Amino acid sequence: MERPAPLTSFLTIIFSSILLYPIARWFLTTRRPSNFPPGPRTLPGLGNWHQIPRLWSHFKLDEWAREYGPIMGLKMGPTNIVILNDASLVYDLFVKRATSFNDRQTPYIAEHHILPEARQSYSLYMNNDYNSRLRTMTKNTLVGSGLANLVPAQKASATKVLWKLFQDPGEWSEHLKPWALASPVALMSGAPIEDFVQDYGKQWIDDYYLSQQLWIELLDPLDPPVDILPVLRWVPAWLAHWKRKAPVARKYLLNAYHGLVDQGKKSMKRHGGSFSQLALIPKWLRQQESGVTPADELDFTVFMGGLFDASAGSTYMSLQTLILALAAHPQFQRKAQAEIDGVFGESIPDKIDLAKLPYLNACVSESQRWRPLGAYVLGAFGLPRKVGQDEEVLGYQIPKGSLVMLNQWSIAHDPEFYDTPAEYNPERFFRDPVGAKEGVSQVGRKAVYTFGAGRRECLGKEFYFQNARIAMSQVLWAFDIVPDGPLDTDVTTGFTPAVVMMPKPFKVKFVPRRSEGALLEAKLAADNAMREILGQ
Repeated sequence: MERPAPLTSFLTIIFSSILLYPIARWFLTTRRPSNFPPGPRTLPGLGNWHQIPRLWSHFKLDEWAREYGPIMGLKMGPTNIVILNDASLVYDLFVKRATSFNDRQTPYIAEHHILPEARQSYSLYMNNDYNSRLRTMTKNTLVGSGLANLVPAQKASATKVLWKLFQDPGEWSEHLKPWALASPVALMSGAPIEDFVQDYGKQWIDDYYLSQQLWIELLDPLDPPVDILPVLRWVPAWLAHWKRKAPVARKYLLNAYHGLVDQGKKSMKRHGGSFSQLALIPKWLRQQESGVTPADELDFTVFMGGLFDASAGSTYMSLQTLILALAAHPQFQRKAQAEIDGVFGESIPDKIDLAKLPYLNACVSESQRWRPLGAYVLGAFGLPRKVGQDEEVLGYQIPKGSLVMLNQWSIAHDPEFYDTPAEYNPERFFRDPVGAKEGVSQVGRKAVYTFGAGRRECLGKEFYFQNARIAMSQVLWAFDIVPDGPLDTDVTTGFTPAVVMMPKPFKVKFVPRRSEGALLEAKLAADNAMREILGQ
């Protein structure tokens, strides 16, 4: 006898409901919340995810910023994204209301596949308590008055590069790699970069830069969007390139970090030198009177690695942009050189007094505004703030748990605030501390937003600016930077369409302005100075 049809229909309805409920729930979560900031229309199930181009995403955000105004809301799958297109809002939320906008959402790939043991150690992950720990550690080194203690090492490192540029100018970009790491490795370990090359080979430097490239690529929230579409976390490795790339990034990162700690242990045996008390790794190890467990050492290794990344990560790429800009605009280069010559004459630049070198400072600041390092993705969807409670902004509702980020590109290229924002022109910062055109409000405005804003601003910001000013003052004192063929400064053709903004390879000549004898004498003095600093 056949089973009654009503029971079959009932079971069908039950099973269909079980299957359809999560799908329906997903579609509902991709709708815009009530009174959410304005933004483009969403597609059920995707939100606005399908409208964000894989490359040049900052142009699409800039287009929307002009259409929707100072604040806009997007839906990336179920995730609420709020984009701040106006600097005054960045100040209001990230500075004045920092308590609600201070946390970060930890990127899934970083937390679970690259450095899972670093949830409480790496600066990228840290929220309030752990972020305070990092800032306490660095307040006398990377920020504040402690920066002055680093000037001699930064000066010596830059001077040694001048000699390499004189001897082999064709490999100038390769010479910048060890220079960008020299001061940070000395600060962390108390050892010169030459010790790393001697013990691990030049491969240590190359591997570190590879680790940073992989690390940044894996932070791209659109490729893959595992933080937006969690179902992608279960895609098998043979289909998910990030699952194959993450172990490689982990290997190179940990190799670099362990190298720092190992060199720090060797430095403990040295005596004398100003860095004997400043170097962070030897200093910490001396304080561990009861010994260090493997777990403690791993925690500290990753902790120091995050600090190292903060101080070294952006220097190499940013300086290439500055060199490109000055080579392409010789009129600004000549003004900076005249200022440097007027202050230092025939003596190689050492300490940077911003009151005496305002034009040099303007050149450095303008390069960060003109081509902000993180405008592609980090200024769009990477490293966002997570809202700790429901907030109201300009009459709009931002639900708890939403992600909020500043739109680097639109803020840095706002025609309402800057004259001819597409052009590299340091005159704007020479005339005004934040580069503003006459008559506009500067309330809460920062000079550049490359390093973020508020409490979660990058710890390495002032270290970068001090390092860049010292290096460029010496380079411009010693050389004219001259194009060796056409220079492409267009953002879409002359820069990499990758996660961070850096120039594609370009050719320049470093034409000496000083004699070979003067540069050699400066190099030998720098060698002696570094040995004294490190107590060798």
